[in-house]
Amino acid sequence: MSVNPSVGLEGGGTLVTLMGSGFDSLTRVGCRFGDILVTGTVRSGSFAECFAPSNSEGSLRLHVVDLGSNSSVFEGQSFVNFEYVGNPTITSVHPSFGFDGISTSVAVSGSSFATGSVCLFSNQENESHAVSADVSTTSVVCSSFDLAAGDWEIRIADQDSLVGSNVFPFLVISPSAFSGVKPSWVPASGGVPVTILGSNFPRTKSYVIRLNRNYTRQARWLSSDSILVLSPAVDQPGSGVIEISSDGINFFSTRLPFVFHPDFEIRSMMPSVSRPEGGTLITISGHSFPSEKRLECRFDGMRVIATRLSETTLQCFAPHHAPGTVSLTLIADSMVEANTSLPFVYLHNVVANVLLPSSGMAAGGSLITVLGSDFVQAVPSSFECNFGGIPVDTTIVSASQMLCLSPPRSQTGSVSFDISQNGALGQPSGLEFAFLDPLDIVSMDPISGVRLQAAEIQLKVASQMQIEGDTPLSCTFGTQTVPAGYNSEAGSIVCRVWSFTVVGNVSVAVTTQKRGHFTLNFAFLVEATCPHSIAPSMGPVNGGTSVHVSGVDATQKSSAACTFDDISVPATPLSSTMLVCTAPSHIPEVVNFT
Repeated sequence: MSVNPSVGLEGGGTLVTLMGSGFDSLTRVGCRFGDILVTGTVRSGSFAECFAPSNSEGSLRLHVVDLGSNSSVFEGQSFVNFEYVGNPTITSVHPSFGFDGISTSVAVSGSSFATGSVCLFSNQENESHAVSADVSTTSVVCSSFDLAAGDWEIRIADQDSLVGSNVFPFLVISPSAFSGVKPSWVPASGGVPVTILGSNFPRTKSYVIRLNRNYTRQARWLSSDSILVLSPAVDQPGSGVIEISSDGINFFSTRLPFVFHPDFEIRSMMPSVSRPEGGTLITISGHSFPSEKRLECRFDGMRVIATRLSETTLQCFAPHHAPGTVSLTLIADSMVEANTSLPFVYLHNVVANVLLPSSGMAAGGSLITVLGSDFVQAVPSSFECNFGGIPVDTTIVSASQMLCLSPPRSQTGSVSFDISQNGALGQPSGLEFAFLDPLDIVSMDPISGVRLQAAEIQLKVASQMQIEGDTPLSCTFGTQTVPAGYNSEAGSIVCRVWSFTVVGNVSVAVTTQKRGHFTLNFAFLVEATCPHSIAPSMGPVNGGTSVHVSGVDATQKSSAACTFDDISVPATPLSSTMLVCTAPSHIPEVVNFT
């Protein structure tokens, strides 16, 4: 009699075939493994079968027992030796998955692995693949080759076809399991999280991703339908496909295209500030802005759509944001970020409440005082007064006051007035500034005066309509400013000087409520002396009369003269307060003496 196999697992369950003769004479047959008797089955006259019970490791005798109907025990004429061996037990499988069409090296760890053991892969369709392996008592290394996509199980079988009782799952992934990748392109500088999408991804730390055939990175399982990998830095931009491996040696193509794009960055923008309510159009300059991608400007955590004008220029509108500095950068396809960012400033709303004055000459140059708020801010700022689109520089006096000069304008009329800050217009003020024609001053009377003496000078206005509602405030002679009024009956601006302080021709300017300060085309002569008394006060028409002038300033001897109407003659100082001059010939009449 012989037995096959002659070795069984200590856990039992091994189907043992007994071969010999005379089995058909037995109505019932049993197998006794040492002291343990189990019922067998007669298959023919030459062989019977029974399942080995569990037993401890070691050799024992296997007998065939006749279990006849009279229950008498008939022990067979012979026995065979049967050996119990340890049950091969799997404790781990790494990796626990592979890919359709490629060979994956699978390391099975456990105990009681016998020499010549193989990996046995089986599935629900009763397919079975025995794969040779490198074996030690605690590990078996085999390859998952030529397995169809789906769920498989791994068992360990020894050279006698004894199969371990415990199993481990093994998943074979097909190309159809991969549905996409986000993003499908990254900058060449790397560092962008890339998510591979699909289904039934086993949870493991074994994923290795290879991008464009050259760049390998360890990947991280996120869920059954996503795997994450951080894109590496590459030497050259280019395109290819994503490959995946479970052992870092054999790679499987996911058939998902992937592109390394040249790095794109932003370098400058104009303007770099906005009001808190946003809406400012920002023009951004840089390089390698990707085409056919969804581009967004990100202001800290807020994103707005960007419009690509060229590879180096794009535009976007600043969103609303609280005052302060934010970081502005560019996002492509909602995921890929430019490798540079720039500071962008949200300003406090600068408010202009009052203009003093609110009008001036069309020639410009009127000093305007602007009253409002937030003229001094935590963020360094430059301000401009904006007169109907014409910007001019300002001088900040305080947080509530600034000064600026009205610009020249070719046309008269009212324009809007606003304040711009760092190149961006502030909140509309609702204020207006009126550009006016100059007053038409047709004459000045008198045209001269005397130093240290009072005078009343009248400036004749061509049209009374010009000055209606525009109250004269002051007149300026050279650097000397005096109060002014308006004589409506005479149609003249009246300037009252208590004492001139200079000598010579001086400029004449007028300041009015609406027009501000403007200079006339007249000059006023301030003379050094004025006769206090003369003696005699008459003389013959043929001249020659010596006229003594007293009570005058005779200190400027070189320039002293007496004027009889329009005839000037030299004067000779006699003392610091007296001059003498000779009357010229003249027709009979009264003349003005100065």
